[in-house]
Amino acid sequence: MNLRFIIIHYDENEPRNFESNNQNHVDFLQLIVSDLNDAFTDIQPSSNSDCTSETIVPTGTLNNQPDTRIQFYLHDIVEVVDPNLWDADIFLDHSSMSDALDSIHPPSDNKAINIYMTGSECNYDKRVLLNTNPTCTNPDWVSKGLMKGRFPNQNLNFSEFLKIYAFDAFSKYKAHNNGYYCHLYSQCCPACPISWQSGVDAYAHEIGHNLGLGHANQCPESIMDQECCSGARFLYDNQLSQMHRSLGITNARNVVRDCPYSPEPILITKDSVLNLNIRLYQDLIIKSGNTLTITCKVLMPDDAKIIVEPNAKLIIDGGKITNACNGLWKGIEVWGDNEQHQYTINYINQQGKVHLKNGAIIDGAEIGIATYNPNEYNRNTGGIIIAEDATFKNCKNAVFLFPYQNFYPNNPSQLRPNLSRFDNVEFIANGENYNSGVNYGTGMVVLWGVNGVRFRGCKFLNLDENTESSNWERSGITSLDANYTVTSLCVTVPGVFNPPFSCPPQNIVRSKFENLKQGIWAGKYSDPFKTYTVENSDFIGNRTGILNAGVDYATIVLNNFEITTFPNADTLSAIAVETGTGFAIEQNDILGSIDINNNEQVGIWVRNSGIEPNRLYNNKITSTSYATLANGNNRSIPDVAYAPVDGLLFECNEYVDNFNDIVAVGTSDGDGVKLHQGTNILGEEVPAGNKFSDYDNHPYRDINNPSAWPMIYFYYENESIEIPEFYNTNNVNTEGLGYPNDCDANYNPSNNYLSSVLTHIMLDQQKDNFNTSFVQYSSVLFSYNQLIDGGNTNSLLEDIQNAWSSEAWELYNGLIAESPYLSTTAIKQAAQTGILPNEMLLDLCVANPEATMGYQFIDFLKDSIPNSLPVYMLDIIVANWSTQTPRGIIELQLSKLNEEKHQSASAVLRHYMNDTTNYEMDSIRTWTAKKENLPSLYAEVMDNFLYVEDPDYGGLMDDILIDYDNLPDYIHALHYDYHGLLDFVFQNITTSGLSILEADTTDLESLKYYANKQGWPAVIASGILHFTGYELFDPLPELPGPPQQYRRAQNSDKFSLNDEQFVSLLVYPNPAQVMVIFEYELKKNYPDAKLMIYDVSGKLQKDFMINRYKGQKIWDTRQVANGIYMYYIQSGDKILKNGKVTINN
Repeated sequence: MNLRFIIIHYDENEPRNFESNNQNHVDFLQLIVSDLNDAFTDIQPSSNSDCTSETIVPTGTLNNQPDTRIQFYLHDIVEVVDPNLWDADIFLDHSSMSDALDSIHPPSDNKAINIYMTGSECNYDKRVLLNTNPTCTNPDWVSKGLMKGRFPNQNLNFSEFLKIYAFDAFSKYKAHNNGYYCHLYSQCCPACPISWQSGVDAYAHEIGHNLGLGHANQCPESIMDQECCSGARFLYDNQLSQMHRSLGITNARNVVRDCPYSPEPILITKDSVLNLNIRLYQDLIIKSGNTLTITCKVLMPDDAKIIVEPNAKLIIDGGKITNACNGLWKGIEVWGDNEQHQYTINYINQQGKVHLKNGAIIDGAEIGIATYNPNEYNRNTGGIIIAEDATFKNCKNAVFLFPYQNFYPNNPSQLRPNLSRFDNVEFIANGENYNSGVNYGTGMVVLWGVNGVRFRGCKFLNLDENTESSNWERSGITSLDANYTVTSLCVTVPGVFNPPFSCPPQNIVRSKFENLKQGIWAGKYSDPFKTYTVENSDFIGNRTGILNAGVDYATIVLNNFEITTFPNADTLSAIAVETGTGFAIEQNDILGSIDINNNEQVGIWVRNSGIEPNRLYNNKITSTSYATLANGNNRSIPDVAYAPVDGLLFECNEYVDNFNDIVAVGTSDGDGVKLHQGTNILGEEVPAGNKFSDYDNHPYRDINNPSAWPMIYFYYENESIEIPEFYNTNNVNTEGLGYPNDCDANYNPSNNYLSSVLTHIMLDQQKDNFNTSFVQYSSVLFSYNQLIDGGNTNSLLEDIQNAWSSEAWELYNGLIAESPYLSTTAIKQAAQTGILPNEMLLDLCVANPEATMGYQFIDFLKDSIPNSLPVYMLDIIVANWSTQTPRGIIELQLSKLNEEKHQSASAVLRHYMNDTTNYEMDSIRTWTAKKENLPSLYAEVMDNFLYVEDPDYGGLMDDILIDYDNLPDYIHALHYDYHGLLDFVFQNITTSGLSILEADTTDLESLKYYANKQGWPAVIASGILHFTGYELFDPLPELPGPPQQYRRAQNSDKFSLNDEQFVSLLVYPNPAQVMVIFEYELKKNYPDAKLMIYDVSGKLQKDFMINRYKGQKIWDTRQVANGIYMYYIQSGDKILKNGKVTINN
């Protein structure tokens, strides 16, 4: 406890004054503090029968503690000149004295016990101090009083402070040190008084009053006896308890120095209620079987926490738990058992539970509430958090839910959602009591490996006005492998949060995310079956409203987004999908502000959603730079056994006053969106149905497609707002249709049940739709595959490879006969042989427009064949892409049917993954497998990796390459990256019994190797790094360049031939039998240079890293099949040198 000595002087210059520069005077005060510390650590038992008699001492209250565990510190010394206060009588003029002293040190300065040292009215003392010869006649040496202490109070504002009046203590001390005080004094009195010493007994007595103790006059050995003799050191146990109680619940806690923490916890061993404001100095543990209810304010030291054991409960009913000091307290740990369910059976629940209600507040904690035991969090998870009408304020993490899966009590295989929920809860950061730094991905709420957690009518708010604060690095929710819902709340009766199926608009409380780096950051690590739903929520002023980092089957519907500004950010987004498939992003209202704010604003952007026919549907987007933007691979793969023209669809969106409405960016293999935006099949014409902006007549306002893949856009010709006027014609073909798209809404905003969960009728309808589409799709696909390359691509490739140069006409006629059903692979093989003259090759390409689409193919014809086609021929091929052949009609049918079955299967999966009454894992696995495509196979790999005790994910990965033996190189690269990532995590983390939060810096640094790559393996690695707080993942979209940089066939520059002058390559022997020697020299620095060798089908046979500027690479060809092989020296996306070599063993 802090002690402040306030010395009252009679006037400024006289012998009686305290001298702050006099070490003897300061030592006098330090002696008081030292003697007090000795006294409070040396409590003695009493042998006096008056103290120990059972008639006056209640049973069990005799002293057994030698130490009060209270110590003192000289906080400061204050000197005041005031003759009136110096002469005041503390007993006769107590009221006026108190007011006067309060005026000297107002209540705002209440960090110490104020010990007022006033003067002495004793005539003898005065004479001695003034060196005036005293006499013994009427000595008047008895002072009017020695000390008086103020009792503590429980004032909620703690406006009063503690005082001790140490009347004439310093005067006695100084008179004694005058040199002859004691000698003269003894002439008048039998012995010298002791009051001029430090007077520890009197100080201890008065401090006892400060800590709530009354007099104990029945015990002469007690510190609290008014007539106590020197050395009194006795206190009852209940007096010790009262002193510490006062330090907890009275204004005495204000004078506690620093932030003391005791390792001895308070144990709650029976049902208890805390209803008085209290400061704690240690942990609080609620033992199993007991309930603690807090209705008051509780102050916690920095190192302290509250532990709720399994089958214990903490109820915070209107109470507040906050930090006692300037740091962050540890928070609440609610322990559980991850092998037990969350239900209460016979009054016993194997999980701990925390219930916040009626305005409860948790403030200033490192982790407000965490469902784990840090010593065994792989075991002690499963705790339950119920928060209703509550607030979490200025916590690093307000809530952290650790991995746990609930289940039905009588059947552990029957999974159930987590019982934790949050209704009408505010999560606030305003800069008060918040230490800078990040923790677990900076989320206010962190969800990891949980299922079914609900947030209804909650607000996640950054109210910090300091834009340089780390609060602006926060997200509202950070999740990894978690299933949860964020939605509105219907409040028909205050405090009642059980909404009906339909709610009056005035009773709807929407969830809200404001001024956050990401409103929601949702990532995937290893669980393909965890997803989330966000609906009926508002996102205002965030850098990114929702960032989806690899999660599949997300539902983002019926939300409002306002894009404004954000500190130190040039690009802002409402919704960002950084990989992920099966999503529903529909009926969102996005309002930008490009006319007001000078930044790039993106409504919705999607990167690498993959091959499936996902769609952005029925959203309204206003005043953004780029309303809907696609980056990277968002389309299917040519020549692979599923619908060849699938991908991302922009459908039924309303665009208002945007700079660009539809944008697709990406020049790498596989980049682009769905070829056909809309459908034009005889008897079924369905336009895309988008309504375009009328913002400004600039180039490509409506559709901007500088990607490597073209777009055929179908519009309703009788509605002018749906007709695109401004687009890049070299990469977008448009066609009007006579029928409109009905653009039916799939979600009803007036319903207050979860949109992603279907009724039984709706669920059955989706299943029927899938089955119907699947049967039709399978039939058409079979016929289609029989037509492509005559039903046998490998045989056709072999015929092309074996053709002689003299057989050009035979080869040409045979290939034309298979047209328009030639595969891209077959045309490339024919072009690489060099047998066909340019005119024949042009005819072949024109006869197969579907196989030649995409500027990657055009680049191939320009740069990668023996006889490159001239620019005019390439332009003819591009112009022919819009020609519809019988093959194109079949592909449109396949695309439509595949989209129908994908949308139905995705709706079924979103239902099962979000069902709050029953989490049917078997149904999820079944419907994932029904998709029968690459994403479903990789989901099976992740499922095996996560849920199988001895996983065979490696074998499953190998099976994918066997089943899909014609995957393009970029898919192969993603495949191997993912396999390597799984191996790394399994070998370095999983097999060590660790979780990702326990990975050391070496492992996390190694993960950056994968995070720095491309595609979904990189997103998974980046998500792990983000979640651990090691390296935050905040991706930005790739924006289109100015119009003059848009890609055209005649100015394609992906492969720069100018680099050839810096590379020399000698290949010999050619033809070869035993080996091929590649002798190279690089005349400038090319990072990551590789030598890559492919067979005629485009399959990689061998690759070498080139890590020296000059040298040789030797290819052992003894076991290589005869044939022609293409070789390339490549750096990044540049082909530095290429050619072919013949193997003839």
